[in-house]
Amino acid sequence: MASLRYLLAAALVVAFVLEGSSPAQAQLSPFFYSSTCPNVTNIIREVLKNAFLSDIRIGASLIRLHFHDCFVNGCDASILLDNTTTIVSEKFAGPNINSARGFEVVDDMKAAVERACPGVVSCADILTIAAEESVALSGGPSWTNLLGRRDSRTANRTLANENLPGPNNTLTRLKDRFRNVGLNDNFDLVALSGAHTFGRAQCRTFSDRLFNFNNTGNPDPTLNTTLLQQLRQLCPQGGNGSVLTNLDVTTPDLFDNKYFFNLQIRKGLLQSDQELFSTPGADTAAIVNVFSSNQAAFFQSFVISMIRMGNLRPLTGNQGEIRLNCRRVNGNSNIETRSSSEAALVVAIALEGSSPSQAQLSPFFYSSTCPNVTNIIRGVLQKAFLSDIRIGASLIRLHFHDCFVNGCDASVLLDNTTTIDSEKFAAPNNNSARGFEVIDQMKAAVEKACPRVVSCADILTIAAEQSVALSGGPSWTNLLGRRDSRTANRTLANQNLPSPFDTLDRLKASFRNVGLNDNFDLVALSGAHTFGRAQCRFFSVRLFNFNNTGNPDPTLDATFLQQLRQLCPQGGNGSVLTNLDVTTPNVFDNKYFSNLRNRKGLLQSDQELFSTPGADTIDIVNVFRKNQAAFFKSFVTSMIRMGNLKPLTGNEGEIRLNCRRVNGNSNIQLSFSRLCLTNHHLKLSLRQIFTTPHALMHQTSFWNAFNSDIRITASLIRLHFHDCFVNGCDGSILLDNVANDTSIDSEKFSMANNNSARGFEVVDAMKAALESACPGIVSCADILAIASEQSVNLSGGPSWTVPLGRRDGRTANRSLADQNLPTPFQTLDLLKGRFTNVGLNDNTDLVALSGAHTFGRAQCQFFSQRLFNFNGTGNPDPTLNATLLAQLQQLCPQGGNGSVLTNLDLSTPDGFDNDYFSNLQANNGLLQSDQELFSTPGADTIPIVNNFSSNETAFFESFAVSMIRMGNLSLLTGTQGEIRSNCRRVNANNLSTRSSSDGGLVSSI
Repeated sequence: MASLRYLLAAALVVAFVLEGSSPAQAQLSPFFYSSTCPNVTNIIREVLKNAFLSDIRIGASLIRLHFHDCFVNGCDASILLDNTTTIVSEKFAGPNINSARGFEVVDDMKAAVERACPGVVSCADILTIAAEESVALSGGPSWTNLLGRRDSRTANRTLANENLPGPNNTLTRLKDRFRNVGLNDNFDLVALSGAHTFGRAQCRTFSDRLFNFNNTGNPDPTLNTTLLQQLRQLCPQGGNGSVLTNLDVTTPDLFDNKYFFNLQIRKGLLQSDQELFSTPGADTAAIVNVFSSNQAAFFQSFVISMIRMGNLRPLTGNQGEIRLNCRRVNGNSNIETRSSSEAALVVAIALEGSSPSQAQLSPFFYSSTCPNVTNIIRGVLQKAFLSDIRIGASLIRLHFHDCFVNGCDASVLLDNTTTIDSEKFAAPNNNSARGFEVIDQMKAAVEKACPRVVSCADILTIAAEQSVALSGGPSWTNLLGRRDSRTANRTLANQNLPSPFDTLDRLKASFRNVGLNDNFDLVALSGAHTFGRAQCRFFSVRLFNFNNTGNPDPTLDATFLQQLRQLCPQGGNGSVLTNLDVTTPNVFDNKYFSNLRNRKGLLQSDQELFSTPGADTIDIVNVFRKNQAAFFKSFVTSMIRMGNLKPLTGNEGEIRLNCRRVNGNSNIQLSFSRLCLTNHHLKLSLRQIFTTPHALMHQTSFWNAFNSDIRITASLIRLHFHDCFVNGCDGSILLDNVANDTSIDSEKFSMANNNSARGFEVVDAMKAALESACPGIVSCADILAIASEQSVNLSGGPSWTVPLGRRDGRTANRSLADQNLPTPFQTLDLLKGRFTNVGLNDNTDLVALSGAHTFGRAQCQFFSQRLFNFNGTGNPDPTLNATLLAQLQQLCPQGGNGSVLTNLDLSTPDGFDNDYFSNLQANNGLLQSDQELFSTPGADTIPIVNNFSSNETAFFESFAVSMIRMGNLSLLTGTQGEIRSNCRRVNANNLSTRSSSDGGLVSSI
């Protein structure tokens, strides 16, 4: 049963989500600038990144401007207006004067946006986007901004003084100020106050707490005494009130949840902060506790409150104006229009594509389940760009080639199996589609953060958009919620995908067939050839024998023809690469269209758009050539439309755990057998090794063992632990003693294993099953690694991708096992020493991996000394809960049978969850080595236990990371070691029977 505290925390989070899940959206929309300024967020982000380089405080300053704007007559950029004869600037209100800052950066953002999209984006929306980007760039959540605000023509200093919360406010006063503007006085108040997790404050804003709180002549009694002394030194009485210090004493420049932990230990800097936790009986204290222990809950709540605050009384429609300079109202509202001829076609494009069908997709699909998904994918992509400048073009091509075959369902990512005819081998993809490894990395990163939530189809969609944005092109709000197909269709890929040799008629037919239009969509999406490369084989026919004429393509520029002939001589290497865009090959811009006009389109399918006589695509090429904004706008519209082709949603399809294969493939064993028969003499890739033993064991020996022995999962993960701690993960723990072979001193008889290590027969069965399918391929060390992951997952815990490729050791070392393996009797210092000795860290790894004691059993002999004579005192362990002590003394009487078993986890003994940590908090840890993590005074492991107790997701994520790290200890790879054919003996000792010493083992845990 989960602890009461966990249930209360969960209830609070649910209450908040229900309270705030549907903020009124006025007339705001995430798509407001999709046609008029689609790249606005990227423009603002780039200015902000540059500002961060010289001013780490700028993120906190900008979010404060947004807060202080919205609290005064709504989010209308009134705070940005300077004094004039008619404007009484809010900058000089008490809460802003000499503290509000960042105006110059907002000016820079406005100037950059005006260059790209003159007269379109309001200063109020710039502040809104800047606030979100400031949070995201500082490590916090990212969210989809609702946009469409307009700017006020006035300011109100008096209202700013009345409405804005002050640093000296009591909780009652804070609650009033939030209610007065339309925010709630509990969840919104606590969540938005959490923005004080980064930034600085001046001494004058808190110095009264240090010397004369509430005119008492004494300091604030809720202020931590150590922090009080530090602050008194920094801000002496009568000193300089402008001196700055960190709002968050722990991680001052990161957006995280440490602010709430600071409140719990009375280290809130401002009175208004500490009031949230220290006001007796306050309903805000429970919310602080939830956010302190659960960063995901804080992030989710913060996003909801930011969206709600951003919707306070916005000016929309014809209200207000779009300022040209954020510091002053416009003197003339007339804005110059485009030339009529160009505008006509641009308007036609906008009308043609402004409202693509959205099926059941939504920009908010992952807002609660994986709010940071775009940032995660962007991070992987940015790293990939460092070593492969082509990757952006490759990923957008994968998305195209996916959507053109039965819709955007990630079918292009599936590998061949007995039931899957992979689209990777269709003619338009074979030897040219690439980027699959980067998608794998994105999927792994997303699964680590949000397991089993985000589809591969949506990852492709986001990766395509981010590839464009990171290459200088537009950014847009992705509609999400696709699910993954369970099949692929190579035949349809060959039929549907456009070819580089297609005529315009053929291209138009291909687009119409899938549901796209054959003019605007065709030209806009072809514009993705503004970056990337193509192989000679895809255009060489144009150079020598176009349409079997024996002559080159007459639409190809003569100079360009000669350059290409040198690069791609007749009969030469067809795999040689050249740039699709000869002008700016790695930038997403509109130069592709100028190339077409100059007859420098590389592929026939490109040049056809401009050189086909009388084609309706020619005018569109010309508009895009002259007007990059028009191209970007149309490209975004067409990408959204293409991304909405026949998506699987709701209960259709699945969320693949590995983008290369469908979940639970029942033909996996046959597939693996065939793979082994055809490749056993070759070195198999790690992915091939991983894909099948995992499922094979799940279906056969492992599943059978699990059904007949509920303890087997805990036993198998313990074998993996005890293997890796002794000379690394090499299967040495599985080796039996062998007569006349002194190199094998079986670790099974070390103190930590003798009469307790078990599960060897199940490992034997797994090995036999694998040897039958794939003789001599899969190591015993890898079997243990996979069995551990499956043990955890089958018991309700996390799943992770197991890195594979270990080989088996040829020796065992009982002495080292005695030295290295942690024991149930160890103090925290000894445990820390054992972890650091093998290369693991002595805090997070130690606590996370100890969490494996959330299932399984232990014998009385491993904890009985705690019951009667702890540390030779003649008394029980004082850290042992009295009720549990009495129960255990009955089960394990002094001098009784030391082999009697009891549960390691009192609450859910066979489930892998986080109740183990709640047990430690209640002094119900069974083993001394467990309880030491929580009961050792001042230990750095205590806050980790607290976090894992209240946040199962945090435990699961840390456990997976630590398991992967442990699984990487001192590996044998390549030609080191061997692949044992029998896990109990090295190959040189090819004995037909087991060692007689087997019979002396007694299985206990």
